[in-house]
Amino acid sequence: MPPLPDKRSDMSEKRYKIQVDGHSYVLTVRSSDTSILLYIGGRYNYCLECQLFTKDSFMAKFSDISIGDLPHVYHEDECKLDQPFLHGVDTTRILYLIISYICNTYSDIKGLTLIDKSYRDCDDGQSVDLAVMYYLLHGKTWYMSVVGADFLSIQDKQTFQKAEEIFSSLKNSLTWDEFKQFITVKLPIPETELQHMYTTSQTWQDFFTGLRNKISISNLCIFISPWIKTFWNTFFKFKLDTVKFKFMFSNPELQNKLKYSISEYKQTGGKYTRKHKYKKRNQNFFFDFKYT
Repeated sequence: MPPLPDKRSDMSEKRYKIQVDGHSYVLTVRSSDTSILLYIGGRYNYCLECQLFTKDSFMAKFSDISIGDLPHVYHEDECKLDQPFLHGVDTTRILYLIISYICNTYSDIKGLTLIDKSYRDCDDGQSVDLAVMYYLLHGKTWYMSVVGADFLSIQDKQTFQKAEEIFSSLKNSLTWDEFKQFITVKLPIPETELQHMYTTSQTWQDFFTGLRNKISISNLCIFISPWIKTFWNTFFKFKLDTVKFKFMFSNPELQNKLKYSISEYKQTGGKYTRKHKYKKRNQNFFFDFKYT
């Protein structure tokens, strides 16, 4: 969770207290003639950053400036006022919150782009690619499911669909012994039981969902984290964390997902500074959705 960066000299700044369903965050808005930066978090730090461009921006010559960019989403305890930031629940809430705020404040912005580098922390300290884990459970990534994200590039979408078709057909041709070779940790249940689940399931989603229901989402995370990325890269010839996605605000349910109140944020205790240290992460996106 990074502290707020130093404000550029060409930018003005306003800070707001934004509340939804009894939960409070700080929204920092920095504006210049060419761009607008939005940060949602706590008093000193942020857990979401969004960038919008104006018609005077250099970007206006090369891209559609009616679509903003969502480069960073994190989660940490101090990304909220008055109470700890809850992993998963608050991360989802601030994502919906920024969408609602943009729809209400910048009507010319029609959507956001992102690169999905989300991951989930497991209870043993390891982590797993959340896009891969969610896909194996639900047949789509979290962003696809919740905000209707789609590929920015038609070519990327076509490549993904081809890889998905091949991967899906592999479930009926990859034997248990071939699949088991990728597992590098102790099996969470007796092998005969796990093999039966594997051989009787028709799809990857059937298998991984059945295993999750058997051992819990937390234990599934621990079980697959050491080896699932190798398995994915071997058979699913598409890297979800290297391409741009977009999601548009045209869906009325997405626009009105959250009702919030907003007021000027009155800082207490002096000027905010970079007081808190944080561990820099390689991943741009850090989620820990506690779905079941």
